[in-house]
Amino acid sequence: MRIAVVLPGLVLLGCAGCERTKPAPPPVQKVVDFGRLPGLRATTDRELRDELARLEREEATPELMTRQAASSEDNVAAGLASLFPAADLPQLLEQSAALFPSATFTFGSQELESAVQFKNAYNRQRLEARKALQRAECDFGICYTDGLDVEPPSAQAARLCARLEAFEAADCLSKSDVKGALRCGQQMLRLATCLADVADVTIRVHGAYTRTEGLAVLQEVVQQPGCRRADLEQLAATFADQLAGWPSDAKAWRGDRAMGLYAYELVRAGKADTLLTQEEAEHFQKKGILPHFSVITKLTVDRDERFYLQTMRQLIDSCSRPYYTRQKVFADLHNELQGRSQSTEYPIVAGRLLLTAVRQGQEVQAQDRANCEAWALALARATGQPAPPYQINPLTGKDFEILQEKGWVEVSNLSPFKGSKAVRVVVPDLSLQ
Repeated sequence: MRIAVVLPGLVLLGCAGCERTKPAPPPVQKVVDFGRLPGLRATTDRELRDELARLEREEATPELMTRQAASSEDNVAAGLASLFPAADLPQLLEQSAALFPSATFTFGSQELESAVQFKNAYNRQRLEARKALQRAECDFGICYTDGLDVEPPSAQAARLCARLEAFEAADCLSKSDVKGALRCGQQMLRLATCLADVADVTIRVHGAYTRTEGLAVLQEVVQQPGCRRADLEQLAATFADQLAGWPSDAKAWRGDRAMGLYAYELVRAGKADTLLTQEEAEHFQKKGILPHFSVITKLTVDRDERFYLQTMRQLIDSCSRPYYTRQKVFADLHNELQGRSQSTEYPIVAGRLLLTAVRQGQEVQAQDRANCEAWALALARATGQPAPPYQINPLTGKDFEILQEKGWVEVSNLSPFKGSKAVRVVVPDLSLQ
């Protein structure tokens, strides 16, 4: 996975800095159709050839994972793609992140004015996005044969529109319009669902961040005096739908593996240096390896890719179990890499580039799920409905803690990260209304 992830703030807070990921590698001139894996197909390594055959049977190569996107009339992503000039999106995302509160979803007067001004400047796009969200499906059209993680403009637009909805919610709350703010929060969750249901780890993680920001909005909405039981029941139905359609963790990592296969084609072509971010290039420069990086990695590519694919198969298979049961898989990977660190058997591409953030990425997925389960539990208790079947936190393996007293329902024990400022869900107890 080629992005940096930050976990402690991913409980109920917005991740205002989540755009500040590692810069994308420079584009590579496409002389060869690397997406067809010509280098891997030419290898004489029997284990690699067997693994390629398995991947083809599973339709898991870049070529077989790339399919025609859904038609424009039915596709949410198609409706989002034309809302903003693609070149403007990175800057707009950075501006919106700076306007989003870093703690609870509350604004000072000047901060609110700035957020509302930003939102008003793109209100047409926000409303068009709402129309697009009424379409039947969302397909961002990831083209795995084009190479490394590059978030499509439609996915960036989804993230930006979610921020616009957040600022609209803040505007509504300043006018005591609880129902308007509630609708904004639900639109944010819908956009997050679109982002999270993608076979791409970068977009999946951004979907989790977007949902976290939506939850921060909703946490403020439900604590308003104008919040009614019907509002909580509507929210409970929303979370039930989100959890019922939750994508498997493995889906995103299959996409990540397809990107990894493409990366190894660049290595085989002697272009491994194009995979490096600036920070990685500086690291290898300090080690004295950078001038020879492409040559070294090409010489050991079969062994390196074999290790990568075997490891990814184990990691993907482990996704069928709750996150808290996967710790041995992560520990074994760490120990294996540590054991090889001083030998010529060390897989540089896998160990230094492609597998560095797997554990953190899967933690994000588990925290995202834990947040939604906690909300479902709190809302069920607060509206007098039967409790949903969520007792054990999928991130920690420990029971959620539920407290119902003094007119409030609180669900805690969401996160093990002690630096988190918000590790609970609090909603009004309206079960007797």
